[in-house]
Amino acid sequence: MNEPKLARAVLLWGSSASLVVLLLFPFLPERFPRFLFPLALAWVVRLLIERKQFSKERIARSNGFRFHSNGRVVGVSLLGALIYLLLAVGVITLYFMLGFLSVE
Repeated sequence: MNEPKLARAVLLWGSSASLVVLLLFPFLPERFPRFLFPLALAWVVRLLIERKQFSKERIARSNGFRFHSNGRVVGVSLLGALIYLLLAVGVITLYFMLGFLSVE
């Protein structure tokens, strides 16, 4: 909140983690429990949010912060999902071009 450097760092680390997961998936053994990645990622994100993000009560008490509309939250979430989708399509396309994936 009002820390552009921290916001950029979070965006960079989150994007990097997503890219690593996308790049690793095709190389995992067939019997590897793939649900572990989203589960571990959700756990780490929850820990980070609990430690770093302000609570709703703290935001309400402060003079410098305010709540945003649900529409803005949905819009930012959809933008993030679109960026992730484009990244995933790019990685999958690259794997097809390099021969790691094929249509059987």
